[in-house]
Amino acid sequence: MASQLANTSQSPILSVPYQAIYLSIPQHIALSASSQQSSAVGMNTSVLRVVADKACYIAIGANPSATTGGHYLPANLPEYFACNGGDKVAGLQSATGTNLFISEGA
Repeated sequence: MASQLANTSQSPILSVPYQAIYLSIPQHIALSASSQQSSAVGMNTSVLRVVADKACYIAIGANPSATTGGHYLPANLPEYFACNGGDKVAGLQSATGTNLFISEGA
Protein backbone atom coordinates (compact mmCIF):
# COMPACT_ATOMS: atom_id res chain seq x y z
CA MET A 1 0.00 0.00 0.00
CA ALA A 2 1.39 3.35 -0.97
CA SER A 3 1.06 6.13 1.55
CA GLN A 4 1.61 9.81 1.02
CA LEU A 5 2.11 12.79 3.29
CA ALA A 6 0.00 15.86 2.84
CA ASN A 7 1.92 19.02 3.64
CA THR A 8 0.11 22.32 3.35
CA SER A 9 0.81 25.62 5.00
CA GLN A 10 -2.94 26.10 5.53
CA SER A 11 -3.32 22.98 7.63
CA PRO A 12 -3.01 23.34 11.42
CA ILE A 13 -1.21 19.99 11.31
CA LEU A 14 1.51 20.39 8.71
CA SER A 15 2.14 16.73 7.92
CA VAL A 16 -0.93 14.51 7.88
CA PRO A 17 -0.45 10.88 6.78
CA TYR A 18 -3.26 9.33 4.76
CA GLN A 19 -3.92 6.02 3.09
CA ALA A 20 -3.73 6.06 -0.71
CA ILE A 21 -3.38 3.64 -3.60
CA TYR A 22 -2.94 4.15 -7.32
CA LEU A 23 -6.30 2.98 -8.71
CA SER A 24 -6.56 0.67 -11.66
CA ILE A 25 -9.40 -1.58 -12.84
CA PRO A 26 -12.63 -1.74 -10.77
CA GLN A 27 -14.75 -4.89 -10.49
CA HIS A 28 -18.27 -5.55 -9.21
CA ILE A 29 -19.64 -8.92 -8.12
CA ALA A 30 -23.32 -9.57 -7.34
CA LEU A 31 -23.05 -12.12 -4.53
CA SER A 32 -25.31 -15.10 -3.91
CA ALA A 33 -25.71 -18.03 -1.52
CA SER A 34 -22.72 -19.74 -3.19
CA SER A 35 -19.19 -18.38 -3.48
CA GLN A 36 -18.71 -16.05 -6.48
CA GLN A 37 -15.26 -15.19 -7.92
CA SER A 38 -14.00 -12.00 -9.51
CA SER A 39 -11.84 -11.96 -12.60
CA ALA A 40 -8.12 -12.25 -11.96
CA VAL A 41 -6.54 -8.94 -10.95
CA GLY A 42 -3.76 -7.45 -13.05
CA MET A 43 -0.24 -8.82 -12.75
CA ASN A 44 1.02 -5.48 -11.34
CA THR A 45 -1.70 -5.29 -8.66
CA SER A 46 -0.38 -5.46 -5.10
CA VAL A 47 -3.28 -4.09 -3.05
CA LEU A 48 -7.05 -4.36 -3.21
CA ARG A 49 -9.70 -2.03 -1.81
CA VAL A 50 -12.79 -4.12 -1.10
CA VAL A 51 -16.19 -2.87 0.09
CA ALA A 52 -19.67 -4.43 0.12
CA ASP A 53 -23.07 -2.77 0.47
CA LYS A 54 -24.13 -5.53 2.90
CA ALA A 55 -22.04 -7.72 5.18
CA CYS A 56 -20.45 -10.73 3.48
CA TYR A 57 -17.58 -13.21 3.61
CA ILE A 58 -14.53 -12.98 1.36
CA ALA A 59 -11.43 -14.92 0.35
CA ILE A 60 -8.46 -13.86 -1.80
CA GLY A 61 -6.08 -16.13 -3.71
CA ALA A 62 -5.39 -17.94 -6.98
CA ASN A 63 -8.68 -19.91 -6.79
CA PRO A 64 -10.46 -18.73 -3.63
CA SER A 65 -13.75 -19.95 -2.21
CA ALA A 66 -15.54 -17.78 0.35
CA THR A 67 -17.22 -19.60 3.26
CA THR A 68 -19.12 -18.55 6.37
CA GLY A 69 -16.09 -19.71 8.37
CA GLY A 70 -13.85 -17.32 6.42
CA HIS A 71 -13.09 -13.60 6.56
CA TYR A 72 -16.08 -11.43 7.45
CA LEU A 73 -16.41 -8.07 5.71
CA PRO A 74 -18.83 -5.62 7.42
CA ALA A 75 -21.19 -3.56 5.27
CA ASN A 76 -20.01 -0.22 3.87
CA LEU A 77 -16.56 -0.44 5.48
CA PRO A 78 -13.75 -0.37 2.88
CA GLU A 79 -10.85 -2.67 3.69
CA TYR A 80 -7.43 -2.86 2.05
CA PHE A 81 -5.75 -6.21 1.40
CA ALA A 82 -2.34 -7.15 0.00
CA CYS A 83 -2.52 -9.52 -2.94
CA ASN A 84 -0.45 -11.10 -5.68
CA GLY A 85 -0.87 -10.33 -9.37
CA GLY A 86 -3.38 -12.75 -10.88
CA ASP A 87 -5.27 -13.33 -7.61
CA LYS A 88 -9.06 -13.38 -7.50
CA VAL A 89 -11.53 -12.29 -4.82
CA ALA A 90 -14.38 -14.58 -3.84
CA GLY A 91 -17.47 -13.41 -1.99
CA LEU A 92 -20.41 -15.06 -0.24
CA GLN A 93 -23.47 -13.08 0.79
CA SER A 94 -24.80 -13.04 4.34
CA ALA A 95 -27.98 -11.27 3.13
CA THR A 96 -29.68 -11.31 -0.26
CA GLY A 97 -28.84 -8.59 -2.74
CA THR A 98 -25.22 -8.09 -1.61
CA ASN A 99 -22.82 -6.34 -4.01
CA LEU A 100 -19.05 -6.53 -3.65
CA PHE A 101 -16.88 -3.79 -5.14
CA ILE A 102 -13.16 -4.33 -5.77
CA SER A 103 -10.61 -1.66 -6.73
CA GLU A 104 -7.18 -2.79 -7.88
CA GLY A 105 -4.22 -0.71 -6.79
CA ALA A 106 -0.46 -0.64 -6.75
